[in-house]
Amino acid sequence: MELVTKKKLYLVSGRANLPLAQEIAGDGYLVVVMEVPFTFAFFDIGAADRAIAAHPEIAHWAVGGHSLGGAMAAQYTSDHVPPVEGLALWASFSATDLSAKPISVVSVYGSLDPGRERGFSAESKANLPPDTVYVEIPGGNHEQMGWYTGQPNDGVATIAREEQQRLVAEATVQMLETISSP
Repeated sequence: MELVTKKKLYLVSGRANLPLAQEIAGDGYLVVVMEVPFTFAFFDIGAADRAIAAHPEIAHWAVGGHSLGGAMAAQYTSDHVPPVEGLALWASFSATDLSAKPISVVSVYGSLDPGRERGFSAESKANLPPDTVYVEIPGGNHEQMGWYTGQPNDGVATIAREEQQRLVAEATVQMLETISSP
């Protein structure tokens, strides 16, 4: 996959998540990557409504995203349980209190991501259910959660992008398995 180059600070196309989406879909899950206005998730927090409406055959839903996309997925989740039963945060956090929501959450981050301190502070962790699974990827950074380049102030990854993506997909699929099991 060709790397997507950031046009402006914090603006990354949903296309940068396609390889990760394909890897998760390879395990048998429907994965929908939503494009949002101006590539800024804040402008379409309800994007998942369209995917859920288009697929009434899906019984168990999870939402997620990378960075701001994950934070907006958490915001969406706060008002949509059910149908949302799972949340995947990739180098992200929830600014919304989800601690009492009956959802499965996985929070994946790279050890070299400079934003990991904010996302994994006591305050941020208090917003998530107590059984949230935290997965640190040694040598991983922020931009390798997707297929893009140009993340300002990011640590230099010491793990290959493909390996970081594999580990993110593995952690996400483990969460999906918890909500899809009878």
